Amino acid sequence: MTSTTTLHQAVLQAFEQVPDLYLILSPELQILTASDAYLQATGTVREAIVGRGFSEVLDGKAMEVGAIVSLTSSLQQALQTGQTQHLELQQCEKADNSIPNAPVHKYWKVLNSPVTDEQGEVAYIIHRLQQVTEQAYTQRSIVPATTRRSTKKTEIPGCYELDLTTQKIKFSDELSRLFGEERQSFGPSMDFVNRRTHPDDLHVIKAVIERAVDHNTPYQYTRRIQLPDGSLRTLEILGHVVCNDAGQAVKLIGLVHDATDRTKAEQELKQNEELLKTTIDSSLDMIQVFEAVRDENGKIVDFKWILNNHTSEEIYGDVVGKSLLTHNPGVLREGIFDTFRQVVETGIPDQSERHYTYEQFDGWFHQSTVKLHDGVATTTHDITQRKKAEQALQQSKSLLQGILDAPNVGMAVYKAVRDGQGNILDFVHEFINRRTLEALGGHDMTGQLLSDHGEAGSLQIAEFSSVLETGQANSYVIQRELLGLNRWILISNARLDAERLVHVWDDITEQKENEQEVLRLKDEVAQQATDKYHNLFNSMDEGYCIIQLLYDASGTAVDFQYLEVNQAFERNTGLRAVAGKTIRELAPDIEPKWIEIYDQVAKSGIPLRFEEASEALQHIFSLYAFRIGEPEERTVAVIFSDITERKKSQEALRQSEEQFRLFVTASSDMIYKISADWSQLHMLTGRNFLPEPEEPTNYWFDGYIPSEGRAFVTAKVREAIRTKSIFELEHQVYKADGTVGWIASRAIPVLDEQGNIKEWFGTASDITLRKQAEQQLQELNESLEQLVAERTHELNESKLFAEQITEATPDFIMIFNLLSNKVEFVNQNPYSGNQERYQETLQIDYEQLMSRSHPEDRQKLQEFIDRFRTTPDHEAYTLEYRVSDDEKAIWYRSRGKVFRRDDSGKPTHFISVVQDINELKMLEEENLQMRLDQQRTNLLTILDAQEEERRRISEGLHNGVGQILYTAKLHLSHYLSQQPKKDSQANPIRQVEQILDEAIRQTRGLSHQLAPALLEQFGLETAFKEIGNLLSNSSLQMQCLVYNLPKHLDKHLQLVVYRVAQEMANNIIRHAQATEASLLLRAQRQYLILIAEDNGRGFNPAVSLKKGIGLSSIKNRVELLNGTFSLNTAPGLGTQVKITLPL
Repeated sequence: MTSTTTLHQAVLQAFEQVPDLYLILSPELQILTASDAYLQATGTVREAIVGRGFSEVLDGKAMEVGAIVSLTSSLQQALQTGQTQHLELQQCEKADNSIPNAPVHKYWKVLNSPVTDEQGEVAYIIHRLQQVTEQAYTQRSIVPATTRRSTKKTEIPGCYELDLTTQKIKFSDELSRLFGEERQSFGPSMDFVNRRTHPDDLHVIKAVIERAVDHNTPYQYTRRIQLPDGSLRTLEILGHVVCNDAGQAVKLIGLVHDATDRTKAEQELKQNEELLKTTIDSSLDMIQVFEAVRDENGKIVDFKWILNNHTSEEIYGDVVGKSLLTHNPGVLREGIFDTFRQVVETGIPDQSERHYTYEQFDGWFHQSTVKLHDGVATTTHDITQRKKAEQALQQSKSLLQGILDAPNVGMAVYKAVRDGQGNILDFVHEFINRRTLEALGGHDMTGQLLSDHGEAGSLQIAEFSSVLETGQANSYVIQRELLGLNRWILISNARLDAERLVHVWDDITEQKENEQEVLRLKDEVAQQATDKYHNLFNSMDEGYCIIQLLYDASGTAVDFQYLEVNQAFERNTGLRAVAGKTIRELAPDIEPKWIEIYDQVAKSGIPLRFEEASEALQHIFSLYAFRIGEPEERTVAVIFSDITERKKSQEALRQSEEQFRLFVTASSDMIYKISADWSQLHMLTGRNFLPEPEEPTNYWFDGYIPSEGRAFVTAKVREAIRTKSIFELEHQVYKADGTVGWIASRAIPVLDEQGNIKEWFGTASDITLRKQAEQQLQELNESLEQLVAERTHELNESKLFAEQITEATPDFIMIFNLLSNKVEFVNQNPYSGNQERYQETLQIDYEQLMSRSHPEDRQKLQEFIDRFRTTPDHEAYTLEYRVSDDEKAIWYRSRGKVFRRDDSGKPTHFISVVQDINELKMLEEENLQMRLDQQRTNLLTILDAQEEERRRISEGLHNGVGQILYTAKLHLSHYLSQQPKKDSQANPIRQVEQILDEAIRQTRGLSHQLAPALLEQFGLETAFKEIGNLLSNSSLQMQCLVYNLPKHLDKHLQLVVYRVAQEMANNIIRHAQATEASLLLRAQRQYLILIAEDNGRGFNPAVSLKKGIGLSSIKNRVELLNGTFSLNTAPGLGTQVKITLPL
């Protein structure tokens, strides 16, 4: 045997640099050297083991005795046979320094490879270790003990020696095999190596070798070579330069590893990292990862950015690797740093909303924080807009109350009181503001009738009714007694909705008195002294002026001149020093309407009271204009006041009332107020689904809550009062029609300064339909099969009954004018007194009718109406269509016929009976869904039965037919071994043997396809990829890829996906005539997507789908599982099938 001195030192140095775990042993089993990776993994140093016996070193390790015996026996067999020896998992225990006397189990795969010299003697043994602890634990947890065998061959490195002078190169056996050659029939050369090398690598390798030779240094590079079958293999070379005594490089010695799998894995890892980064960067939320920074005592003193997605970079910039406290010190003041530290130390995730106003961010955000290694990962969602909206809503509420009480005018909201025919009888006070309450002497009229004011109130009922019915606002002045005094009141009324109006009033007594005083003094002005006139003139709060109209040559008024003004004029208009000037001098852009109005007064002599706005003066005025002097003087006196602020307040009130109305309408079915102890209820507004008292009641509890639910509701109320918390409950109530229904009620306590409950404000929504739906769903689950039959029969009867009711007593009767294309008549009953909606329907024309219909139904609705324009007979036509209403679609059935014709017989009108069939459509969809669920159950049952039958056939093929074929082959082989070896290829028996081999192969393959063991043992991903491995051949390259597959999938779903993929792969082989094909399986959100593609001949889907049942069968299975099936193909363009299944 060879001594240790014959192994060149350069070879030993090359082994020491290998990244895997190696020992180099002499034939005497002494350790010649060890790789750096081996020393690091075993916790030893090279000087402590080199030169020592292998068994001696093992005695110092915490290994099982059986493992030491197995290792020694394997080395002896390698020396005796000269063959590589493989060992199963070997276990040792290494102490964990952090926990005294705590063993750590390590598992290894062992490979002992003898290397022979030219005489065939063992020169040295390569002892390689591969740690498989993680795989071992995984395998032991999922694979039975009897099947724990490693089927993957352990890599043996190759080595070479290159003479730089002669360029002759020597290969080891393993290096020859890495090149795909056998050493006995192969003579390596540098020309051979370069021819096999990828062209892009040659110049890089040459530069590395030249640099190593010039500087006498070790070298390392990768080389891609082409194998005899055309595939590429990546080799990693670690080498050393050998020099002569003169220091000249004479030889290169290198160690060669197969790095193909590792390179591929690195590429896949890079792709996965890029995919992960793209996914994270696509998020609109900020995703960040921080690593804890600790001091010498292990205390967390800072965090460091290690990941920042694109959204975060837009706010924080490039901060990866930077200190959190340096870049964002505000996290200390806001408590974010303490939260991060707590999550790291406890492992408990955190969800927080924060208002952060430091550094780069100024707003609100919601942050989720979870522990990640020794740090945290955060997802941050900007909620600033939502918070601002909440604040704006609160400000709007405060603004509404302020607007109502701020102006010194009276305001009130009235609701119409109607009789059974919808006629207005009276109005009830729904709201009064502070000024109105003061005018009533503190008497709150809320809830009382307008006629309770006596004759003055009754006289205004007609005015109020006109506003509601016409939608036109009105304004007028009345005299009435107010707080014992006779006062002049200016009243403005405007409609809020079909049942309510806002009433605004202002006491203009002082203005009226001033006007009357001015009129009384009209005749005295000419007689009394100018001083007295000016004293009165200037004492007025209202502005006063005398103007004279100016005309052009044609007699058209073009301007007016101020003759005289009082002191209040400037205060009300903002114009100064106006006496003697014209309006166009003072305000060149004054509106022409002012000249026209005053010209009319000057010419007619009729006084005019009006309100008008001037954009040029930026004021709104209340004015009284009257002619003075002789008609030909064209002189007009004007008394006016600035009402800009009052008008702004009225507009703000109108807008706030509109916002309040929309809020009430949208938020719930009812809004109510209740006393602190819940003894008195007052309904504020709502849709009247509960019995509504005319005033607050103390007996609401017994009247609204059924007896069986009162104890439960009472307990919840007492608990809410005790804890001063929000009351929230779903419970039964008596509805307005006397039936028992369900409501979802939510009430919030209003607290005084001492924290005591003053009252409660709440909302209630009718959830009767939802509760009924839940009850129906429960009943459906209890007796599905029986209910399907009953509901189908009931549906048919309901449909027939609905059709009879439609023809006998229609809900809507509409007459449509085909000449004007407008609705000419519609009955009022279906509108339940909603006159606004009724009037709106009467105005609908053809275009509006089309625009209200669902986009998918417009064409058939147009055809339905146009059919009546040309129909020669009196046949009735029926159409079911949808109408879009508040972002939802409602189904209607319309049945109509020609109603009237002109003298020539041409249809001019048709009558249509329209019925709401939305509930009927829902029942039909519900019935269809139940049938689909039943069909899906049947499908799964059939699948189970098919798989069981396939498994039985598979076992029969494998254990029956397969064994018979194999026995026949053994007998035939035995027979052939006794026959003379001549004409072996032409011998018919040899041909029979080949046929038996093919039959055994096909039987085994068919058995595996019928009962895929991989699917049951290792899951869908492994079985799916195996489809490509089994079906790929020299003429078809089939690739099967899996991405993001969830760990736990329903077994039926796995089976369906596997069988569908298997069937589509077989279809490609049988029909596509393709050279390349792929199957892709990936999970995306809540769906599983399967895509099959090939570059084959394609086909005409319209023809092929009718002839064959393969794709149709797949499509039916997919649809029964609520999935989708799409096909994209054409002759000569290949085929793509995409299937989407819900998870």
